[in-house]
Amino acid sequence: MQVNEIFTSLSGEADGFGMQGGLATFVRLQGCNLNCSWCDTERAQHFNKRKDQSVEEVASQCTNHHIIITGGEPLMQVVEVEQLIETLCPYGRKEHLVTIETNGAIPITIFTAHQRYETLRWVVDYKLGSSGMSRYMLPEVFNYLFELDVIKFVIADLQDYRQAKELVLKNQQWCAKKIFSPLTPGGYPKLLAKAIVEDKLEGVTLSLQLHKLLHLA
Repeated sequence: MQVNEIFTSLSGEADGFGMQGGLATFVRLQGCNLNCSWCDTERAQHFNKRKDQSVEEVASQCTNHHIIITGGEPLMQVVEVEQLIETLCPYGRKEHLVTIETNGAIPITIFTAHQRYETLRWVVDYKLGSSGMSRYMLPEVFNYLFELDVIKFVIADLQDYRQAKELVLKNQQWCAKKIFSPLTPGGYPKLLAKAIVEDKLEGVTLSLQLHKLLHLA
């Protein structure tokens, strides 16, 4: 696997297990198929053979009960990610809880992991206008998600908010949790919260990026 970094920190956002603020091992993989305008992990965008590790080496560094596989884009290494999940969560056993953060531009139906649904959650970004990547979103990815999974809308401005609101109202078949995550930790979250209240937009949750507020990794 091409790995950017593996580290322990607090789970700063919605992770599908309700463990925001709890300890997790983060496995940040190298390589991404998108190029969001506001990407905060540009160092993980491109593949780098010098960062190769075996699945076993990666698994041995996953020392916390909760594991968050992120990127880059984890599903660029889909075979290795599935092998890692099999190693961390042997079928029928609950050695780890695994959250996979992905970007909505790669199908996830290749995974059979929902057979062991107690151990796996998906957090799928829907890229809005400010990212420049909206055109790559695949509707079938969001239709595939379950109630305990998460659709995350990173919102940079009111135009993003209006787009996210329209998507939520239009796609009533989406049963995953809908999270609105403001891009900046400054005054904008208050404006976003006010818009949600004024619009009486039910079915969404405002989620601040705890790790950014606390200046954690």
